[in-house]
Amino acid sequence: MNEVIKAIQSRRTIRKFRSDPISKDAVEAILEAGLWAPSAGGRQQALFLVSEDRDANLLLGKINRNCFGGAMKNNDHEINQKQISIAEDDSLKNAFYDAPLVIYLFGSGNRYTVNDCSVCAENMILAAWSMGIGCVYVGRAEETFATEEGKAIMRRGNIPEDAKAVCCLCFGYPDGEIGEGRPRKRERIHYLK
Repeated sequence: MNEVIKAIQSRRTIRKFRSDPISKDAVEAILEAGLWAPSAGGRQQALFLVSEDRDANLLLGKINRNCFGGAMKNNDHEINQKQISIAEDDSLKNAFYDAPLVIYLFGSGNRYTVNDCSVCAENMILAAWSMGIGCVYVGRAEETFATEEGKAIMRRGNIPEDAKAVCCLCFGYPDGEIGEGRPRKRERIHYLK
């Protein structure tokens, strides 16, 4: 099987991370994968804020968690027994799951910002997975960086004030069991002939 397809099919969302840092070479390889993502009109407008600052990541992770609200109460949806989500467990107070590396993606705010950042994110997630590094893609970035604390961190990272936060990618080496992926729902595919 093609190595890219193998990485796509084997990738799992990781929410339990070891505390050891990711090597500089691996971080650079992940970033390089993001830089090579397609972008609207080839403009390459996505901005990457790379943070290994545990205090900043913890602060933003708690803010992001509060933006999410409480866990689902109906217990009819289990995301992954081995990698529990904030959607399932109110005791988890950090939406970034104590990942040692968080890469925040921002765009110019134009109509292609979300698209540009999303393809960068997927490239980085797959590159990381191919090196044995897990990731969880966390939304609510716009709300997180709309706070005074978020704005202060943007200033610290030299991110323009008018940039739009799109997502938070939390990376680290998986800790414990990963769990199985769910069968894919092929009925989502529709054809025009």
